[in-house]
Amino acid sequence: MDDRTPTRSDPPGDSNRSAQQKTWSTAFTTLCSIIGLLSWFLPDISLDRKILLTIVLLAAIVAVESRMAFIRERGKQVIKKIWDRRYLRVGVIGFAVTAIVAIALIFQLTATPGGPRSLSPSGPRKAAPNVTYAWNAFCAHRYLSRPADLVDPKEVAETDPAVDDPVLADDVWLDISVRRESEAELELTGIRIEEVGRNATPQTGVLVRPATGGCAEGTAQYAWRVELDEHPPAFSPVDLNTRPGEPVTRILLPYTIKAEHETFRLYFSSHGCACRFRVVLTWRHGGQETVPTALPEDGRRFFVVPRGSLPAYRVEQPSDGRYSMIQETSTPSPPSGPARDAAPDRAR
Repeated sequence: MDDRTPTRSDPPGDSNRSAQQKTWSTAFTTLCSIIGLLSWFLPDISLDRKILLTIVLLAAIVAVESRMAFIRERGKQVIKKIWDRRYLRVGVIGFAVTAIVAIALIFQLTATPGGPRSLSPSGPRKAAPNVTYAWNAFCAHRYLSRPADLVDPKEVAETDPAVDDPVLADDVWLDISVRRESEAELELTGIRIEEVGRNATPQTGVLVRPATGGCAEGTAQYAWRVELDEHPPAFSPVDLNTRPGEPVTRILLPYTIKAEHETFRLYFSSHGCACRFRVVLTWRHGGQETVPTALPEDGRRFFVVPRGSLPAYRVEQPSDGRYSMIQETSTPSPPSGPARDAAPDRAR
């Protein structure tokens, strides 16, 4: 007598459906893997959003794979009780995790740079104050990814870099001006750097600057130096009126705007970060929180690179009118000003 359990062969239709399910499952898993992998190479996506996207894709893969396995097991009539089916449990958990993390990802992607625009206890936030800015990069070393012999010196000499063109961090500064348009008290409550992309120091290319007689820094009431290598970037307040050797006067936040028009300045320092970022300022007007100010406001981002070991050049215009590039033998020096000599002191 043969005691072996008779084997069960699947009908041809079931086999075709099973093969089709495996094909769709493999295609879905491959697509999610490609999307997740590519997201880590996009500089415009912040780290927290990359992590959230990866979790969403992994949860979706688990949910789909467990659902497919459950369908196959159900077709074989092996599992009896619904909740004892481990594949169903894993599938439900996978879908739940996918939904929760997807909601968090959508919240992250739709949030404003200064945080979600929630309602304050007294109603909607007030409009942001009148803020303008100047990205002073006209005489900075610009980073160009091509070799020096492919650089057009005339183009460098006659055009100013755009806000999102890469420039040497030590050469550039940002002036932020705010105008008080009413008698209500206006306070600067916070200032921070919103990182959009963080890459390593470029290893190829050149730094090129136009030959100028110096960069006039204009007038600013207060300044900070921003260390972009730190996580998050650290602010060191600088008193522009401090004489060499004197202690730096601390500028703490929140700060009340006293004059009709005041200007703040940010200097930048980076030794290992090619950084794309925005500057976000938060305000309180008449005792009520306002919508934050994000600079640049048009969706672009400032872009600075460290000095590294890149060769540096300056553009000269000889008497014959032809532009030429002269290689600099010394390390490019930052713009003059007390901000470069002041001792760091963290702002709140």
